Amino acid sequence: MKLLVSGKLKAIIESRRKTGLQFFNAPLIYKNKQIDDYWILHSHEIDMNAIDFKQSVVFKTRNFVKNVEELTVSSYDDFIAQKAAIESMGTPNGIRIVKFSTREDFTLDFFTLTDVEGGVKYLVSENLKL
Repeated sequence: MKLLVSGKLKAIIESRRKTGLQFFNAPLIYKNKQIDDYWILHSHEIDMNAIDFKQSVVFKTRNFVKNVEELTVSSYDDFIAQKAAIESMGTPNGIRIVKFSTREDFTLDFFTLTDVEGGVKYLVSENLKL
């Protein structure tokens, strides 16, 4: 999933995040006029280290739909190991973070998570909203 953002939002995000993002111009047609200042955002740095896994809820899933079994995950490395084990049994995308908390020492103002409800989440800090 990619985001379509305005030039104004692009400038705000770029002012706070210097790496991990690419923007591709995506002109729109609105009321028979071309608007050139829209961009597709591609995030190529996923910030799963933002998650405090001890305070989060992670489930083993089937076909993205059912939360089959709640897992105890203590760290990002533990999450990766459990994800690999589940996928090695023939269940791609078999792990899902249903509720998450961010680590208190995490400081990025704009970041991307995967393996969450909905597949991908783009998150904005309170600082960036100001």
